[in-house]
Amino acid sequence: MNNDKWFAVQDNMPGAVALRVSGTVTVPGPNYSATLTPYEGPAPKDLTLRLQLNVTSEGSIGLAVLTDMEVKYSIPGTTSSHIVEIFSGDAVIAVIPVSQVY
Repeated sequence: MNNDKWFAVQDNMPGAVALRVSGTVTVPGPNYSATLTPYEGPAPKDLTLRLQLNVTSEGSIGLAVLTDMEVKYSIPGTTSSHIVEIFSGDAVIAVIPVSQVY
């Protein structure tokens, strides 16, 4: 699965404090959705946030046309994570450094 344009930012601006992760994935067609959820595998022993990329069919029959889709994940408040890893199944498909915004 193609994926790119990943970024992770710890936004520390008053009123908007959150860790935000975003990227673009290519899904098999417009009847698919993509989401990021907390990774349920082994927890890292460092300051890495692990997220799972989930691609699911909406159940309707659609054209098999590759479609780019933006996925987002947000955690309110501050986090000590310096790296975000994105998993597809058990494979790491992206490693993203966390940028700070003040």
